[in-house]
Amino acid sequence: MLRLTAPLLLVLALSACTGDSDFRPFASGNDTDLYAVVDSTSWEGAIGEAVRETAGGTVRTLPAPESRYTTIAGAVSTEDRWEEVRSNKNIVVAAPFTDSTFEASIVRAFFSDAVRAELRQSGQGAVVVRPDVWRRGQTVVFATGPTDQSVADALRQSDDRIDRGLERGTRSIMQRDMFDRGRQQNLEDTLMAQHDFAVNVQHDFFIARSEPGFVWLRRVLTNTWRNVFVYYEDDFDPTRLTPEFARSLRDSLTAVHMEGSQGGQIEIDERLPFEISEIDFNGRYALELRGVWAMFSENADGRRFPTMAGPFVTYVFYDEGQRRLYLIDGMVFAPNNPKLPFLRQVEVIAQTFRTAQPAPAS
Repeated sequence: MLRLTAPLLLVLALSACTGDSDFRPFASGNDTDLYAVVDSTSWEGAIGEAVRETAGGTVRTLPAPESRYTTIAGAVSTEDRWEEVRSNKNIVVAAPFTDSTFEASIVRAFFSDAVRAELRQSGQGAVVVRPDVWRRGQTVVFATGPTDQSVADALRQSDDRIDRGLERGTRSIMQRDMFDRGRQQNLEDTLMAQHDFAVNVQHDFFIARSEPGFVWLRRVLTNTWRNVFVYYEDDFDPTRLTPEFARSLRDSLTAVHMEGSQGGQIEIDERLPFEISEIDFNGRYALELRGVWAMFSENADGRRFPTMAGPFVTYVFYDEGQRRLYLIDGMVFAPNNPKLPFLRQVEVIAQTFRTAQPAPAS
């Protein structure tokens, strides 16, 4: 029997068997569309509000907040409509299992009788995040409980796990699309030969700088650019890896390597939201930094002012096999454009990081 511990919230990240033997079609629709399968009455109440705040919420570590997903909401009500909706890439199904709605029948089919009995007794809700439920390349969030409020509370308590599950699925789809054509494996081989690591290099990136301990990849278009730079330090003492160290190291690297053509220094913009999280990065403990970088210049009177800015994501981790510290950073400059799609692209590149010796199994 499945036991729910305090606060009696069930959050499962289940993996489907979707290897080479899975011949189902890939999910359809846009990568950033989120289908909220919620009864119309619940959508106007506590459940709808919780979905909009969590899975459909905003990313604030950008120059201006942007929605994670474009939420498409609506009651399913018929089997024909459901067949259409469940072919999409990102889906949230949320309903009390005690209701008589079509949406409730979906969660009752997913959550076992034993789990529903425990939820009824506890009065709590449950959330499951699962990939590849009906199609490949799909992420589905199931949320239920005995009441609307219990479902809403479970969604809010699972906000971070829901976000990471959906983002992981979106990045997986993007990785397939980004590297389907023109991947520069010759540059990847060069990175591995010269630096003992590699990342996937998209067709229009180039190596702007390569020296011992530092590599800078760029994609430069007319009005936008994307950077991925990698710093490494051998014989590193992993006890030094702290949030304060990671933040200071990033600023020191951009100050040295990324001076503007007219002067100025790139650093983390302290005026805007900034986050540091502990994550698993390809099997390694890592610190993830998210925020906004800005290039600051000085007036004649010494006052500093930003001349350009954009979002960044940084991963800092220790590779035990190489006894090496890595800092992998993705930066975006895209004035007059949404920033999140570009930021996800550099995240995808960073997540393809690998060494000749894989990380040890945990």
